[in-house]
Amino acid sequence: MKHNIDSAGGSPLSPEPKRSFRYQGLEGPSGLGGWLVLVQISLYLNTLTLLASLVSSVTMMNSDVWVKLTDDSSSFYHPLWQPFYVFVMVHAVLQLALMIWILVDLYRKKTRTRVLIITFLMLTVLWGLIDTILINQIDLGRAMDDGKSFQYLFRALLYCLVWVPYLLRSKRVRNTFVR
Repeated sequence: MKHNIDSAGGSPLSPEPKRSFRYQGLEGPSGLGGWLVLVQISLYLNTLTLLASLVSSVTMMNSDVWVKLTDDSSSFYHPLWQPFYVFVMVHAVLQLALMIWILVDLYRKKTRTRVLIITFLMLTVLWGLIDTILINQIDLGRAMDDGKSFQYLFRALLYCLVWVPYLLRSKRVRNTFVR
């Protein structure tokens, strides 16, 4: 029976040391500092933006605007308005749920956090692409959009190009999310 005093949490009287959540022998920075601070800020800002989008969509669906857009006798009617706003709401709810999952796992330092963030970034690009295609199928939507959907899509692609390689290669990320 080997006793190891130097192990994390071990005792000279216990036959096996308690395992540390931090893997032994990892070199480099760890913790939620460094560039991960920007990731955290971005996650919180996205959460607030999603909540605002959800509230805005629910408010719009309970207004006269919704009736004008979805009533086939209205001059503003287009058959894609209803699927578009349903997509926006479902997207916001799913993305918000994923965001909450990511934030919980981020502070628990779970190993899957990196995969969840990358998944979120990729889904944001996919959702941005679908949103852009849908809104540009509706004449009034295209006029009201004023290129914002393309800007959203470009920003999502840019975030992917910056953060996915960071999350895959960073020693800090590898050393932080170990539980």
